[in-house]
Amino acid sequence: MGIVLTFILNAVLNLGLGLAVAAVLGLEQYGRFALASVLTAILAGGLFEWLRLATTRFYGQAARTGDPSIRATLNVAYLGLSGMLAIVAGLLAAFGLDWGMAPALAASACVAGAASGLFEYKAALARARFLNRTYTLLVIVKNIATLALMVGAGYFFHDAVWVLAALTLAVAIALLPVEAALRDREAAFRLFDAAKLRTFAQYGLPIVAGNIVYQSIVLINRSVAVTALGYGASGKLSLATDLGLRLFVSAGAALDVLLFQLAVRADANGGRAKAHAQIARNMVLVLALLTPLAFGFMANLPAFEAVLVPQRFAGDFADLAMVLVPGILLFCLGQFAFSPVFQLQGRTLPLVVAAMVSLVCDIAGLALLPAPVSLAGLALVHSASLAAGCAVTGVLALQNAGCRPAWREVAAILGASALMLAAIWPLRAIAHPLLEMAASGLAGGAVYAGLLLAFDVAGSRQWLLARWPGARKLAQAKAGLP
Repeated sequence: MGIVLTFILNAVLNLGLGLAVAAVLGLEQYGRFALASVLTAILAGGLFEWLRLATTRFYGQAARTGDPSIRATLNVAYLGLSGMLAIVAGLLAAFGLDWGMAPALAASACVAGAASGLFEYKAALARARFLNRTYTLLVIVKNIATLALMVGAGYFFHDAVWVLAALTLAVAIALLPVEAALRDREAAFRLFDAAKLRTFAQYGLPIVAGNIVYQSIVLINRSVAVTALGYGASGKLSLATDLGLRLFVSAGAALDVLLFQLAVRADANGGRAKAHAQIARNMVLVLALLTPLAFGFMANLPAFEAVLVPQRFAGDFADLAMVLVPGILLFCLGQFAFSPVFQLQGRTLPLVVAAMVSLVCDIAGLALLPAPVSLAGLALVHSASLAAGCAVTGVLALQNAGCRPAWREVAAILGASALMLAAIWPLRAIAHPLLEMAASGLAGGAVYAGLLLAFDVAGSRQWLLARWPGARKLAQAKAGLP
């Protein structure tokens, strides 16, 4: 539970970071920063994400003490890839190579990509060894340092290059207090095992390939926005996209970090049938969290924009986010509800297929956009492409009957979310945005929670009765039981 709470805190701080950096950089520089941030994410994901996936799958306390070659292989692989990226960054900076992005900005993105990959690798080591305090310390220090340094760099220098440099420094600061706890003295470099490296790559690279495709879609759309409308317009599109992705991906990841491990444990202890049943339950839980979050966010977009979005980005944010959120919701359902079916089976190629379908839909949508290109059109194409990828992932995953969720519960969640939306939509008329958001949260939460309990979705009513004596006594009194 501590790890889940840490993920939630991480989501909140990331949301605040995006808004603060946008506020201090302004439209033009934030547009440059957003474009470079996508490159950073692609580099971190493409080069290092498979090492993180292999760490959470193959490295743990037993493996650490019984087979130090696992950690040694992971360490050597990370250092080798980081060295290659450092050479690229040096060449960009030394020779001023320009391929559509300023050389200094591209070099900073390369270094930040290596730093982000290192942070995720160290966090995975902590999670694999169940070092919850170390993991929490690592995440909190990194978020605080990132917020302070990146916002400070943006405020004093007004330059995206310095903001990315601040991200690298924040990672270094976060690693200092946890390095001793994560050190493994037995994992000498000479224990590197090429066969293990191939196993790690076979497990993680298909997932990474799919993620890179999705990141490429973001990069393509932002590049089109820059070319057609300028960096300022691209900054507006980027803020709406980034905040939506950060909010929903962080919320989904907070569940996934726990739910997938439950499926793995069920597979080990009870066999594949029990694991599939657990995944079906997990799908219901992911849907139950993300759907009302999306509906509530869309209902409160004007108030959210008025209170939190920097003035220079206002005017377009709510409209763009309203188009993007449905696609982002479906993307997260594909990632956290359907993808675990393939991860459990070790058959991850369908995830690449789904990502490629999304990419093809995005490119086709861009080609069909009427001239002149608009931000709303780009947002619609992006949202539709994410929906297409989710549709393919869902159809392929649900072919396995054992993984199909209870359709009654799915219908109950969707119905409860719709009724919640109907209940809070009139509250948009409240003049004060903070009051509107508070009233929507209270009213929407009460309506949604009440309906979930009424339909006993995912055993919520039974869970409450088992853990709250007052509810159990009330239920017994209504039933006429002593």
